[in-house]
Formats: sequence, C-alpha cells, structure tokens
Amino acid sequence: MGWKMNLKISTAIRAFGVVICLGFVAIAAMSSFALMRLEVSGPVYHQISNSSGLLEDIEPSPLYLVEAYLDANLAVQDAQHLGLYSAKLAKLHQRYTDRLDYWRKASLPAGLKKELLVTSDSYAQKFWQAIDGQLLPAIASGDQESIQSSMESLGQIFNADKATIQDIVAKANKFNDDTQKMAASEVRLAHYVMMAVTAIAVLLVLIGLFVMSSQVLKPINQMVTSMKRLAQGDYQTPVPFADRSNEIGGMAQAVQVFKDAGLEKQRLEEAARLGAAQAEAARARHEAEREAAAQQQQFVVESVATGLEKLSGGDLLFRLTDAFSSEYEKLRGDFNAAMETLQQTMQAIAANAQGVRSG
Repeated sequence: MGWKMNLKISTAIRAFGVVICLGFVAIAAMSSFALMRLEVSGPVYHQISNSSGLLEDIEPSPLYLVEAYLDANLAVQDAQHLGLYSAKLAKLHQRYTDRLDYWRKASLPAGLKKELLVTSDSYAQKFWQAIDGQLLPAIASGDQESIQSSMESLGQIFNADKATIQDIVAKANKFNDDTQKMAASEVRLAHYVMMAVTAIAVLLVLIGLFVMSSQVLKPINQMVTSMKRLAQGDYQTPVPFADRSNEIGGMAQAVQVFKDAGLEKQRLEEAARLGAAQAEAARARHEAEREAAAQQQQFVVESVATGLEKLSGGDLLFRLTDAFSSEYEKLRGDFNAAMETLQQTMQAIAANAQGVRSG
C-alpha cells in the first residue's frame, strides 16, 4: 500500500508556501549578510580601511617621526631659521597627537593597537620631550655640546621607534592580507551557502510539486475517472481514497454517497423489472390458462353438440370417449350415463313393442 497523505490539502499548501518563503528568506539573509560584511562601510571594509589608513599615517607621517627627525637635523644645521623649524615641529607634534587620539578610538586588532598606542607612543613622547625640552633650547642658546647630546638621544629614540614602526607596518600589511583573504573566504562561503540554500529550496520545491502531483492531482484525476464511470452507470467500480480524512477523502465520501444512491436506484429498478417480469409471466400464465379453459370449453361444447347431434339422428350408441378436463369430466360422465340409460330405455320400449305386436 502506497503512502497516503491525510494532511489537509489547505494545510499542506500553506506549509509548502512557508517552506518556499523560508528558502527565499534564507537566500536573501545570506546575500544581505555577505553584502553587509563586504560592502563599503561594512565591517570587513572598515577593517581594511583602518589598516590602510594606519599605514598612510605611518608612511611617512605623522605617526612615523621621520619628518620631525629630519626637521630637527635641519634646525641644527640652519639655526638662523630656528623659529620656522620650531613652528613646523610644533605642527607635526600636534598632528601626531590628533592622529593618535583618532587611533585610540578606531577599531584595530588588539596587538597592533597596543604596539601603536603604548610601545611606539612611549618612544614618540620621549622624542617630543627631547626636542621641546633639550634640542630646541640648546639650538637657541648655541650650546653645541647640548645640541650634540640631544641629537644623539633623538637618534637613539628615533631608531628604537623606527624598529617599532617597521614591525607595526609589517603587522598592518599582514592584517590587510589576512583580512582580504578572510573577505575572499567569506565571499566563497557565502556563495557556497547560497548555492546550498538555493539547492535545498529547489529540492523542497520539487519534493512539494511531487507530493502535490502524487497526493493531490493524481487522486483528483482518479476521482474524476471514477465519477465518469458512475455517470455512465458503472456502480461496481470502487470509489478510491474514501478512507482519507482530508479534502480528497471528503470528495471521495461524497462520490460514495452518489454511488450508493446509484446502487439503490439500480436495486429498485431491478426489483421493478423483476416485478414487471413476474407480473407479465403471471398474466401470460393466466392468459394461457384462460385460453386453455376456453379451448377445453369449446371442446366440451363441440363434443356435447356432436353427441346431441348423434342422439337426434337416433344413434344411441354414441359415447363421449375423449376425456374432458376435471371440471367438465362429470358432464361427460353424466352425458354418457344419460345415453346409456336412454339406450336401455329405448331397448326396453322396443322389446315391449315387439311383445305387443307378437301377442
């Protein structure tokens, strides 16, 4: 016995629609998630943008102190324009402070952010303190020994910071590469997931269509065929799916009522036909009996008439020898007895007459 769907068709259709909608929602959600992750202003874009912005701030400035270190060297060599270089160094210092505040609030990998805001900044603060507190006053006073000492200190600080900056650049580049690879991986994953979800949705649609075809359309077609046979008077064909509790079962039960009514009609027609046949047989039998009775009556009348004719002709020896039907048999007996009595009487009369003539 094949699988039967007793679930109501309306419920099945609603469930099928919900499954299709969920499939499309899943596809839309995956697409939206991928776009949100990878689109401009998305989290992946922000990560790459922040890392690239950090590299722009480092190479060559303001976070990288190379320009400030170069201007410090120029100020030592061109002490006459110390005011110009002091103003330029102050601007570089302010730019450094502003950008550092920006990166404190920006989203960066924890290790990269710590190295920038703690390690590198510690060298930068020493660098700016050495410029403002040692180098510029020494240049202004013309103290060559202090200038020399300050430049040596700046060189050491700059070289230490340079190593840190180079490490930050390497890590930022690696972070960019990793983020781009992650983005590409997420694109592939989203693509595969969307393909899988689409395939599942298509499979569910195909399964739904198969179920609808086999459990709804096919039974309906069979019901139509059954109803056509019933309409043609074939009430022996069983009505399919009458045991189902869904709409198909309801249709089948309604058709079963029609079939039962047709069978009852057939039974009544057959009973009427049999009654008519029996009545016709009885009528024919009665007609035959009446005809037979009439023929027997005619035979009796003719036989008696023949006997009377014989009697009127003086034939006293005539007897009704052919048997009559039971209801006329007494008449034949009486006729023959009367003829016998009459014959005997006539014989007696004849004998007496003969005796009179001879006496």
